[in-house]
Amino acid sequence: MMFNAKISRALSFDPESGEQKDIKKMLSRMVRDGKNAEFLDQIHYALADIAFKEKNEPLGIDHLQKSAALSVSNDKQKALSYLRLGELFYSKPLYMESQAYYDSCLTVLPEDYSRYETIYDRSKSLTRLVENIIIVQEEDSLQKLANDEGYRNKIVEELVQKAIDEEERKKAELENDNEFNTFNNNSTIGSSIPNSGKWYFYNNTTLGFGFTDFRKNWGNRKLEDNWRRSNKETVASFEEDLENDLDTSDSDSTKVKINEKTTAEYYLQYIPLTDKMMNVSHNKIIESLYALGNIYREDFQDYKNSIISFEDLITRYDTCRYKLPSWYNLYRISLLIDDDAMKQKYQNLILNNYPESEYARIIQDPSYNKVTRENRKRVDNYYSIVFNLYSDELYNKVLVRCEKAKSIFADNHLQDHFDFLAAMATGHINTIDTFKLALENVITLHPQSEVSVEAKRILELIKKGIKVDVEETTTVIPYNHVFDSEFNFVVVVPGKDNKANKYKVDISNFNSKYYSDKTFKISNIFVDPLNRLIIIKSMDGYDTAIDYFKSFKLNNDNLKDLNIKGYQYFLISKKNFALFYKNKDIKGYTTFFNENFEVEL
Repeated sequence: MMFNAKISRALSFDPESGEQKDIKKMLSRMVRDGKNAEFLDQIHYALADIAFKEKNEPLGIDHLQKSAALSVSNDKQKALSYLRLGELFYSKPLYMESQAYYDSCLTVLPEDYSRYETIYDRSKSLTRLVENIIIVQEEDSLQKLANDEGYRNKIVEELVQKAIDEEERKKAELENDNEFNTFNNNSTIGSSIPNSGKWYFYNNTTLGFGFTDFRKNWGNRKLEDNWRRSNKETVASFEEDLENDLDTSDSDSTKVKINEKTTAEYYLQYIPLTDKMMNVSHNKIIESLYALGNIYREDFQDYKNSIISFEDLITRYDTCRYKLPSWYNLYRISLLIDDDAMKQKYQNLILNNYPESEYARIIQDPSYNKVTRENRKRVDNYYSIVFNLYSDELYNKVLVRCEKAKSIFADNHLQDHFDFLAAMATGHINTIDTFKLALENVITLHPQSEVSVEAKRILELIKKGIKVDVEETTTVIPYNHVFDSEFNFVVVVPGKDNKANKYKVDISNFNSKYYSDKTFKISNIFVDPLNRLIIIKSMDGYDTAIDYFKSFKLNNDNLKDLNIKGYQYFLISKKNFALFYKNKDIKGYTTFFNENFEVEL
C-alpha cells in the first residue's frame, strides 16, 4: 500500500508545485532499497514521467528503457513502457525506432487491454512501412555495389576478411575450451561432484545468475518456439520452407565443412550483376516506393513523407506503371494540405497526358467518384449472383450473365473475374479445345490479373494429360474417411477479406495458450481466385482433431474476430487434402466433412 501510494504521488507530480526534488529523492531511495527489486520497472516509469514533465527527454527515454529491461513479472508494466517509447518515437516521427518498440509491446501486452486493437493496427502499419523502407535501402545499396566495381571489390573483401577473422576466433575459443576441459578432467579424476565441469548448465551458480538475468530482461515467458516475437507467422513460414529445403540424404560427416561466408562468391550471389537481377531489384524499389507513399498517406496522414515517396518514384522511374496513380495521389494530397501550386501542377499533368483516364474524369467531375463507388457495389452484388449460379452448376445461365455484365457494367473492376468464370463454365459444357481457347482468351485479356495465373495453371494441367472435362468435374471425388491418420484443420477465408494475416497471428496465439505442448504449423494459400485457406497442421488422430475443432469454434477470446465471420472450417486428412486441392473442391469436401465428422457442439 505504501509503495503504490508513493508511485501514485510521483505520477501525479505537478512541475509547478516545486516538489520534484523531494519526489526524486524518494524514488532514488526506493531504487536502492533491495525489497523493491521486483518493482524497479514501476519506479523507473515514474522517474521517466517526471523527466518528461521537466522537458528532459533523453533522461525520460533512459528511464523507460530501464523500466522495460528490469521488468520481472509485470507484463502490463513492461508493455506500457514499450508503448510509451513507441508513441514517443512515432510522434517525432522516427518510424523505424517506433516500430521496434510497438512490436516489443505486443509480445507482452494483454489482449484484453482497452487499446489493444488500436495498438495492434498501428504496429502492423509500422511493420509494413519499415519492411518497405528496408527494401529500398537494401536494393539501393546492392545496386551501388553492382554499378561500382572498385567499391564492390572493397566491400566484398572486407566482408570475407571479417568472416575469416570470426572463423579463426571461434577455432581459437574451441581450442582453449578443449585444453581447459582436458585439464579440468585430469584434475578432477575421482571427484564425486557432478556439476564441477565448465559447461554452463552444469554450474548451478552461473545457471542461477543466468536465470535471474533472463527474468529481468524478459519476464516470465512460456517455453515455446519464437517466444520473443509477437508475429510468429513469418518464423513459422520460414521454418516450414527451411524443412522442405533441407536435404540430409547426401550428408557425410567425414567431409570438412567450409564456411561459405569466407568466400567472395557467397556475397556476389546477392548483388544484381545481371540484367535480369537488376530488373528484379528495380521492380522491388518501384513497388516499395509506391507502397510507402500510400502507407504514409493513408495510415499515418504523414503527407510530407508521402510526397517524398511518390515524387522519388516518378523521378527515378518515370515510365513505370505507377506514374499516373502517383500523380493522382499527389493531386489528392495537394487538396488536403491546401497547396494550390502543387494542385495545379499535378492536375495539368493528368489532364494533358491522360485526358481519357478515370483519374481525369474524377478531377473534372467530383461527383464521378461517388457514382463510381456506387457502381462498384452494383458490380460486386451482380458478381455474387453469377458466382452462386456457378456453384449451383447452372453453367448456361453463368455464360448468359457474364455476357450481360459486359454491356451492363462497361469497364468494371471485376471483368477479369467474369471472364474467368465464363471460361470455367465453358469447360463444363463444351469440348476441351473450346475450354483451352476460353482460358487462353482470359490470359490475353488480363495478363496482370490473378485469374490469369489460375488459367495458366489449368492449361498446364491439361498439357500434362490431366483430363478436365464435364465428366471429371461432375464426378464425386472419392474421399476416404479414416480415424488413425494425421489431420489438418482448414479455414476457408474469402480472398477479399484482407485480415488473413491477422487471423494467422490470432490462431498462433490461441495455439500457444491452449495447445502449448503441440507443434502445430500455420500456412496460408489461395485455393482459387476467390478463396484462400488458412491451414493448421497437423493433428495426430481423429479424437485430437475433433477436440481441436470444437475448441476452435467455441473460443471467443483469441479467435473472436474470426469466429464471428461464420467462415467454413473443416478437418481433412493429408491424403484427402491432396484430392481436395487438386480439384479445388470446397463444396464437395464440405459435404463429405459434414456427413462423416461428428463435430456437433
